[in-house]
Formats: sequence, structure tokens, C-alpha cells
Amino acid sequence: MSENPGSDSECSNQRVPHLRIVPHIVDVRKDLYFEVMDREVVENTRLKVGRFTEKVSQQMNRIAFKSKVVSRSHAEVWTENGQFFIQDTKSSSGTFLNHMRLSPPGMESRPHPLHDGDILQLGVDYQGGVQDIYKCVKIRLEIDRKWQRNKENPFRQQ
Repeated sequence: MSENPGSDSECSNQRVPHLRIVPHIVDVRKDLYFEVMDREVVENTRLKVGRFTEKVSQQMNRIAFKSKVVSRSHAEVWTENGQFFIQDTKSSSGTFLNHMRLSPPGMESRPHPLHDGDILQLGVDYQGGVQDIYKCVKIRLEIDRKWQRNKENPFRQQ
């Protein structure tokens, strides 16, 4: 067996980057709740982020939210060499990374690196965000937290 860093045996054991999408709830009365989503993101695979429709709701390469402030094709997330990136894909209501808007309305952003614990916001509240369908989506990202998923984690025991 080869000792070279780029050998075939080492490439086949490479880890697949993991992304966990968790609702970022600051105020339970005002923030939109959604189910936690887990995705393994293989290199050169783009996750399309957008508004929920029956057609895209069950596709693993889609991340869909039931909010009218999220564009159908809002943003894309992918990995390069194990690093996650996000790009706004000309959304009208904006993609925010740690409270900073990525691009002006209707303009594609440059790729931005994502890190564990980053806060993403898709869109802005409309009509005061009284109804869930008009609330923006606030997300806390958990990237490659294998220690949390490990069954032997002492904090997971009941």
C-alpha cells in the first residue's frame, strides 16, 4: 500500500462535510420555527436554498422553507476542499451572513465562506412578520460537529 498523501486508499476514506441547519430562535413569539435539517455535502454538489414547493420539498439537494420572503431560488451552499460557502442567487429580499447583507436586491453575491456557529438570515420580515408565512428565516449553522452526533457523547445519554 502506498504511503503517499494522495493515495487511493486515503481518498476513499475522506470524510464528507456535514451541515446541520438549526432554527435561530431569539424570540419564540416572533421567529419562524422549522425542523432541523442535516445534510452531507459532497464536493462539487450545490445545495439550492429557497421557498418550499411540493415539487422540491423532499429533494436532498434542496433546502426549502415555508416563507414568502424567501425567493424560490434564494441562495446556494457548497463545499470546496472541506470549506463551506454560500452565495446569494439574485434574491429580492436578501441573504444575510452574521447580520451583513451579501448583495443588493436582485444581484448575485460573491461566494462567502461559512463557519460553525454562523447565523444566516433569508429575507426580512414582511407586514410586521405577524404570520409565519411572512417571517424571515433565521438559521444557526452547525458545521462538522461530529462529536455531537457520536452516540458515545456523554451529553446524549438519558
